Amino acid sequence: DLGAVRLGHRRALARLLRLVFESTKREKALEVADAFAKTLVAKSGRGVQVLGPAPAVIDRIKGVYRYQLLVKGRSLAQTKTALDAVLRPGGQWHRIIGVRVVVDVDPIGML
Repeated sequence: DLGAVRLGHRRALARLLRLVFESTKREKALEVADAFAKTLVAKSGRGVQVLGPAPAVIDRIKGVYRYQLLVKGRSLAQTKTALDAVLRPGGQWHRIIGVRVVVDVDPIGML
């Protein structure tokens, strides 16, 4: 780590996941994002922070409404473990109709 600092590289202090919930129905996108956030908070361990849901910066594109969650953890493994606990195969989140979920690991932009 000190070698990286000497070379001018910075280690990430936290890892971030951005989840965007998209639907043609605003209420449906918000409802699913909110339920997902509550489940994620209940299933994640210490050191994982869930922020949102909140409207995306561009909250509607071509009639599709967008809400986002940010999941922050100390490491990618920690944030992935929290997400995997919620997205296990055969779980309730695999049967959602009318909402598309996009996951962005370490997002560069928030649009």
